[in-house]
Amino acid sequence: MNNIPLISEAEFDTFDNQNVLEWVRKIEEGKEELPVFTSMPIKKVIDKLLTDSSYLEAAGGVVFNPDGEFLLIFRRGFWDLPKGKIEPEESAEIAALREVWEECGLNDLKIVSQLPDTYHTYWIKGKRIVKKTYWFKMTIPTNQKTILQTEEDIVDSRWTKSSDFNSFKQQTYPSIIDVIESI
Repeated sequence: MNNIPLISEAEFDTFDNQNVLEWVRKIEEGKEELPVFTSMPIKKVIDKLLTDSSYLEAAGGVVFNPDGEFLLIFRRGFWDLPKGKIEPEESAEIAALREVWEECGLNDLKIVSQLPDTYHTYWIKGKRIVKKTYWFKMTIPTNQKTILQTEEDIVDSRWTKSSDFNSFKQQTYPSIIDVIESI
């Protein structure tokens, strides 16, 4: 899988919805590389992926403590970042602050900057979900212990130095690695 496929707009236009879903499933299973879409607006790719799928938006944060460590949470077998669904009439910033507080119990969170958004997909009851997540770099003014939201399947947390992150990568989602490495 060293050859990343290049897909032109004309080629992409020939894909029917079933082809797209099968192709995405192969990418998710690691059987194919994520292609590079040439000369094509990302919205066109997303619109095709959303056919026969549900779309939702979430927000979350990479939280740094005063020691320069960032927070990882362990949920459903993977090291992750706190995030959750944006409620109606809620901004991404407010949702990110709320979700970090709900999932980790951290107080006095402050957004420092916006990070790159991510997209990922998953399946629930045979239905494909496409999720866009807005990410923010956050800080807390004092070192705090986490209070984990166990009803969201969060079972552990770690304050981690950037230099130690490599030891977590094998049990971390690719999109989370991208967010952390963007800082």
